[in-house]
Amino acid sequence: MSLAQRIFIERRRVIVPVLLFLFLNVLGLGAVLWLQRGEAGAEIARLQVDSDLADAKRQAMLAKDQRTRKDRAETDLRKFYGEILPKDFAGAQNMANFWLGKTAVESNLRYRGGVFDSEEVRDSRLTKLTGKVTLVGEYADIRRFLYEVETAEEFLIIEKVELSQPNATQGGGQLEVALSVATYFLTDAKAGTVAR
Repeated sequence: MSLAQRIFIERRRVIVPVLLFLFLNVLGLGAVLWLQRGEAGAEIARLQVDSDLADAKRQAMLAKDQRTRKDRAETDLRKFYGEILPKDFAGAQNMANFWLGKTAVESNLRYRGGVFDSEEVRDSRLTKLTGKVTLVGEYADIRRFLYEVETAEEFLIIEKVELSQPNATQGGGQLEVALSVATYFLTDAKAGTVAR
């Protein structure tokens, strides 16, 4: 018999309870660690669910905001086509010629008539009306006129501004401004032609 076997047999009353006690302690420690890991896992899962819920709420808000912006854009576009954009060639020419003339007079400028032409915009129901207008007046009045045109509800685009000194007989502080202007109007969809 070996020494270890002999010691075990003689001291078995002490060794077995100590080994049993150690085994139960290790088993208890393992159970505690397993429970803590389970609680930590549950906490991590709860935090992940909270994070996923917050992400879902953000996505829902973004979708709602996007839908609202799309609805607003569609409403604005309908308003633009229905209320702001000239309805036909005559309305566009009236705005480009007579409205510009009235605004020029209100800005203390002399309005020299404009020449206008139209061309259909490819792959669109729109037609572009372009023209050249000449005005004469003081620099401050020209600036006021340009501001009035740019901030008006009428849809008129100033594409080009050319300032020059008029001929010598018109006076010292006068300037001449040549404007290239444009606007758009809807082409008659039924006939496929420009309504004049």
